[in-house]
Amino acid sequence: LAVLVVVGIVVAVIVATTGGDDAPVSPNAGTSEEAAAFFAASDVRLQRHSQREDGDDGWWLLLDTPEPVLCATNHGTDTLQTMEMSAPADVHGVLLTVDDDDALSLTLTAFLSSGRVYRARYAEVALAAGDGGDDGVYDLDLGDPTATAMAALPTPAAAGMDVSVSVSDVSDAAATVELSSSVAVVSNFRVARDAGGGVLDANDEGVQLVRPSMTEPREEHVLEVVGLAPSTPFAVQITLIDAAGVVARLEAAADPALTFTTTAASTVIPDAWVNVALASAGGTIAGRSSNWGGGSDGSSFGASKAIDGRGNTAWSSNGDGNDAWIEVALGGGEQQVVGVGFWTRTMTSSSRTSRVEALDAAGASLGQFDIPDASKMYSFALDAPATTGAVRFDVVASNGGNTGA
Repeated sequence: LAVLVVVGIVVAVIVATTGGDDAPVSPNAGTSEEAAAFFAASDVRLQRHSQREDGDDGWWLLLDTPEPVLCATNHGTDTLQTMEMSAPADVHGVLLTVDDDDALSLTLTAFLSSGRVYRARYAEVALAAGDGGDDGVYDLDLGDPTATAMAALPTPAAAGMDVSVSVSDVSDAAATVELSSSVAVVSNFRVARDAGGGVLDANDEGVQLVRPSMTEPREEHVLEVVGLAPSTPFAVQITLIDAAGVVARLEAAADPALTFTTTAASTVIPDAWVNVALASAGGTIAGRSSNWGGGSDGSSFGASKAIDGRGNTAWSSNGDGNDAWIEVALGGGEQQVVGVGFWTRTMTSSSRTSRVEALDAAGASLGQFDIPDASKMYSFALDAPATTGAVRFDVVASNGGNTGA
């Protein structure tokens, strides 16, 4: 049986077999009780660091959530900050632009893949540094928040935001969404199959929640959405938040510019090829250079995401750049491998791999392969079949950062 070893955010085609009272209520809005349960299950804390090796001393907001989300932090009267992450995570860290002895009023907003928006407001706390002990870390209790589910979201126009959007560069697996706003905002893009009339398909298990890589609001946004199925209609929902904490939402049902259809598949995987790197085929992670944030293989950006067969998840190294690597033990043990594939992750301006080397279990090279872009899986036939029970992928060239697959 011919075998294809594939590592990446894998798609099935690889395998042969605050609004006013009149604001619209968002689908699957959730309840305040659910929002309260979400933040009760989260670990939210402030830490004052004075001895960090990377030099980023100061007050950090740390947030661990029960499911991967995108989050935003409002504090003061006009400050909005985010973690520089383009996909949902369950571990967040934001170095706040505050000083010791400031009085901090903090509001957290969590954006979920379901489209729900949960908000927690914390009572004002005084930032007293403390001595931090031997490790230079001082924890400050934020207390219990007031949590709400933001069910009624105004349109950007109703929220005082003049917004224009467009979709371009549509291919069989990717599209570019651009947004321009008169008000600096942080944007969150939710992309799913179009169920008709610009309504996102609630049953689409491949729904993506993504954000252009940013740490503070801006007016111009460009996002490349990857991992899309070919010949499929899609709709985009955009949720915006500004420095004042105002949240607005733009629906494809109200703006046809946010709908598009991907083109027909440009490459075909031979029917005889079977992907034995997938977890569903028995593939397991034999090793990795690191996981983002020091997490486990099963964490939101852990190595297991590289072989889970889903197009909206990815493994991220912890800033390994060209030193990143991942090794997969093949399902069924030793196999005759005839091809490999790799799908690079990307954070818009970093973390994109452009060349990888595949090696067998003994460390012998199976070849080096160029990865044109991050839009989809790229597969390559080997010059000669190789018998091995594992395949390792080493990043040879990238633009640095949290490289992965």
